[in-house]
Amino acid sequence: MDNNTSFFINHLIYSIYNSEDFENLKVHILESLRAVIPFECGSFCMADDEDPRHLLGVSTVVPERYRSVEEKYLLIEEHDISRWQLQMNTATALRVTDLMDSDQWEKTVLYQTCYQPYGLYYAVDMTIVFNGKLLGVLSLYRQKAQGDFSEEELFLLKLLSDHLNARFCKEKDAGSLPEKRGGRNRSLQLAREYGLTARETEITALILDGQTNESIADALNISVNTLKKHLQHIYRKTGVTSRVRLEAIG
Repeated sequence: MDNNTSFFINHLIYSIYNSEDFENLKVHILESLRAVIPFECGSFCMADDEDPRHLLGVSTVVPERYRSVEEKYLLIEEHDISRWQLQMNTATALRVTDLMDSDQWEKTVLYQTCYQPYGLYYAVDMTIVFNGKLLGVLSLYRQKAQGDFSEEELFLLKLLSDHLNARFCKEKDAGSLPEKRGGRNRSLQLAREYGLTARETEITALILDGQTNESIADALNISVNTLKKHLQHIYRKTGVTSRVRLEAIG
């Protein structure tokens, strides 16, 4: 490990223990990690304590434009060939290529749904576990041309593991980790129940968070008319006729 890498790791460890805003900390970690472990996109997915059928819920994604990757994943979580990793009582870090060869990987529902449409290929997942309880997962993704994650990069992630485990546990004890579902987690439940697309799930989350049509259209860089078409599809799938009724079932 060279001096620059040591500096970044020490900086991240300091941030893990001293950053007050937990949400900003997760973004900071992902953005800083790119300096020592290059990746196309990364995320923190939090454990879902509300629904025993699903292990993961709301996520923080960098860059934000890749959010639909994680939202699609949460809709097909049961097809994840490394899902068993989430059910272990110890923290682990695994690459897709540790589990299967490329031919097998390209045939999976996970690859065809969440990776291929976005030009992603390689991934590494590190579970965040404390006292045998899953608190979340740190995931990094790369395009095929970027090459797989190396053993040294896995080692760097593992250097952060105990510190992330401790900080996430602290936030859990302090009540900072979401115990009740916010708009995004509630929208995921509706998506799973009614078959919403990733875009419809995103719009539903913003509605459940109280956003207006205008603010949603601005946030998603679409017109209000396009948003209204999405809303019609959402209403039809969920069997409601208005935002008020959608909020009621959410």
